[in-house]
Amino acid sequence: LPYDPERDEIVLLEQFRLGALGRVQSPWLLELVAGMNEVGETNEDVAQREGQEEAGLTFSTLEKICGYLVSPGGTTEMIHLYYGRVSTEFAGGLYGLEHEHEDIRAHVVSADEAIDMISDGRINNAAAIIAIQWLQLNRPRLRAGGQ
Repeated sequence: LPYDPERDEIVLLEQFRLGALGRVQSPWLLELVAGMNEVGETNEDVAQREGQEEAGLTFSTLEKICGYLVSPGGTTEMIHLYYGRVSTEFAGGLYGLEHEHEDIRAHVVSADEAIDMISDGRINNAAAIIAIQWLQLNRPRLRAGGQ
């Protein structure tokens, strides 16, 4: 969850997702920075690498939000969510790696708008919902400069 506590803004990524094609909503989904671990990488390494590749962001600090099983009845996949402190002053634009066929648009939105996007269904994936709800609970601490 890339969040700028001074500006009270987050960075969301818009990407085409084949699994959403043919659904009522657009297959262009709003999501968080995300990626897979490469050999020898820690989860924090992945967060920093993907922040750069997908949104041009460098996290000054990382804080673990949680780890959770995506669907324990059918897979062992575990997602690790992090809050990354960023400056959104120059954030936004087009990103992604050509050799990975990524087409990513980074959007800067206020924290309040992101919360509203959950309520009205514009954000509808578990990782983003969990992270933004975590932000709702921790926003006062983060804005006050707490780690």
